Amino acid sequence: MIRSVLAVLTGLMAQTTALFAIDAVAEPWMLQTFPDALPSRAAISHNIWATIFMFVYSSKCIAGGGYVAAWLARRLEIRHAVIMGAIQAALVIPAMIAYPDESPLWHWILGIVLIVPAAGGRRIHSRQADQGPGILTGKMPILTSVMAELKKKGTEKGRIMYSRYGMPPGRILGVSIADLKIIAKTIKGQQTRAYELYETGIMEAMYLAGMVADGAQMTRKQLDDWAAGAASMPMISEYTVPWVAVENPQARYLAMKWIKSKQEHVASSGWCTYAGLLATQADDALDLGEIESLLGAVVRGIGGAQNRVRYTMNGFVIAVGAYVHPLLKQAKAAARQIGVVSVNMGETACKVPLATADIEKAEKTGKLGHKRKTIRC
Repeated sequence: MIRSVLAVLTGLMAQTTALFAIDAVAEPWMLQTFPDALPSRAAISHNIWATIFMFVYSSKCIAGGGYVAAWLARRLEIRHAVIMGAIQAALVIPAMIAYPDESPLWHWILGIVLIVPAAGGRRIHSRQADQGPGILTGKMPILTSVMAELKKKGTEKGRIMYSRYGMPPGRILGVSIADLKIIAKTIKGQQTRAYELYETGIMEAMYLAGMVADGAQMTRKQLDDWAAGAASMPMISEYTVPWVAVENPQARYLAMKWIKSKQEHVASSGWCTYAGLLATQADDALDLGEIESLLGAVVRGIGGAQNRVRYTMNGFVIAVGAYVHPLLKQAKAAARQIGVVSVNMGETACKVPLATADIEKAEKTGKLGHKRKTIRC
């Protein structure tokens, strides 16, 4: 909230400073260059060409202010730019009332009408430019380029490895996480590109989408769609989806909704998302009663839960013990009750963590209750 307010105020200051600076130069220049058409300062606002010239540079200044507000906000960019424009338009009304003779009425009204689209328009144009011409043409050359790079980096060894982890053979390329991190840097901040990558259904592209996307900018429906689209891909349902979900204001709601799902991958995303909230949010921001209730649900239901749900339930218990100090006792009790959890880990050497041991390790190393800034790897 504070960042949003400061972003809008800075945008207003930027556009006002720029406008006053240009006015200080433009008005004397017009009076000296066109003395017959503009014999006085008052004549400027009544001359159509001078008015058009002023509207052009004023719009540019307002657009610049909108861009500054959006850039500083770093989320919901267009909304912040438009809010800045709306405030500027509101500030024009008192000036119009106080100085009615400075300009014709139509001049004032047109200015007010054009301020908001001028403020938001520059940010829209900038976002399209950042995303590349594919958004405008439908050809998506950047997406094609990224997919080509992913295919180039894929290896048979990588495909075999991912297959052993249960990934569908037809939806993997065999790209290493190290290579995905390098590619992610080239499209950092391109939100729409992340959506397009996820929609390809290719595991590495979906994982890359999670590296690039800002979960705070996603809608509840988009997050639901991502969770639904991660079937048979634990790397996506248990990592990518929770990464972005935890960043969203609706994270807790979505976690609880997904946990109740009968679909294995969706329920797994729910448990991982809630575990991510425990790792990143202060204890006083958490619903301790709800978390304790979920511990009870794990103890009662883990034996009959689906394979990957058992794994993520176990991880949830560990997260409570490691990150939520007020519920350490309850987490330890739950860990003892569930004991060794049996999960089919595919053709891998991976083992299911023993909750009691992991909580004890966190306690011995002095890491209990130490929150993380992000759950992204």
